[in-house]
Parts: sequence; C-alpha cells; structure tokens
Amino acid sequence: MTLAHLDKAIQSGEPQSQHALGMEIWDYDEQHEQESNHFSKTMGYLSQAAALDVVANYDSSQSKRIVDMGGSQGMLLTKLLQASPNVEGVLFDRPNVISQARSIIDSLGMEDRVTLVSGDFFQEVPSGENLYLLKQILHDWDDAQCLTILKNIRRAANSQSKFLVVEMLVPDEPEPSLVPLTNLNDAGSAGRPRAERTGLCIDAGTRRLSAGTHHHHRWTVQRARSRS
Repeated sequence: MTLAHLDKAIQSGEPQSQHALGMEIWDYDEQHEQESNHFSKTMGYLSQAAALDVVANYDSSQSKRIVDMGGSQGMLLTKLLQASPNVEGVLFDRPNVISQARSIIDSLGMEDRVTLVSGDFFQEVPSGENLYLLKQILHDWDDAQCLTILKNIRRAANSQSKFLVVEMLVPDEPEPSLVPLTNLNDAGSAGRPRAERTGLCIDAGTRRLSAGTHHHHRWTVQRARSRS
C-alpha cells in the first residue's frame, strides 16, 4: 500500500486505507488478485521466519488438528505439521486467499493433511478443534474487533481446546525494534504491549497458560485455554 498518507497515519494513529485506496485494505485485496497474491507471498515469508521460532519453542505433537486462523498460504501451519507428522491442519482464510493457497499446499505434499476452509472470522470459525493458531492477526484490528475474533473462537472451541497467539509485541520500554516499522507497512496495523494483549485474551474468556519470547525476532508465543 502506498505511503503517501504516512504523515496522516502517524498524526492520527489510524489506518489510511480509505484515503489511499477508497476502501478497506482487505476489500481492496479481494478485488485485485495481483496485489492480494503479492501480499500473501509477503506474509508467507514473514511466517517462515516466525515458524523457526514457533517450532523450536512449541510442541504441537499433542494436537490432533490445528486451525491456522487467517493463515494466508499456510507457511506456519505446514512447518508445524512437518514437525509433527501425526497432526492434521485446517487453513482458514478469506475465499480469495484460500484459492491462492491451494497450489502452495499441494506443492508441499500436504493436500492430504491440510483442509482448506474459507470464511470470515468475524462471523464464524471452524468448531471443535484442538488448537487455534493466530499469527499476526490481533495486531490488525482494534480492541472491539479483536474481542469479536477471540469470542468467536472461544464459542467454537471445546473445553480442551488451546489457543496459540504469535505476535511481535511493542517493547514495554523504549528500545530499538522493528515492530513499529512492520506495523506501518502491514496495512496500518497497531502492535500492543504484552499486558494489553493478555487483557484482551482474558476479556474473551480464556486463561493464559504460558508466554515466552524469542528475543532474536521478538516473536512472542502465548498459550491459552478456555476458562471453565
């Protein structure tokens, strides 16, 4: 997306998609296949970097099925499945993204282990799965929208389901960080400090199990489970 409105984004703290494109970025992607494909590939490269940290710090082998929420081309999901050969996956994203992902999943030989599901996580998500994975999802939306996503997952989950939230957090104290630059380039998204994101998860009806940070890339992996 153009940076012509960068000054307005900084001054207002609000995304400038409407001013730059005449519509929200996700609606624009649905109408422009080439730009959507480019964005998905970029997110795929970012997911590959995150996957190294997640696979090294999280054991997914106890999960029967992993749902990758807004998982784009499934780069993180397939890395987790490669590390856990007995686990299956569900790649969940918008219809135009899922249509692009099919050839990627097939090329990785994962067509028998990954179910492709299109939909809108503001409306409904796949139900009854073991692990719900959200990588770089919550930073795209304001608090009210994040709560809608999390509550929809909470509603779809069973009592044994777990949530895995993977994000690059805004540092609690001033320090050199790539997070603000990433946020500016990623559709005007806004990162959150750890306390704010934990609060969102609690408000949505989950309890934190653990959280850990891989300091090289600033990826933070937070595990949670539905509160009974």
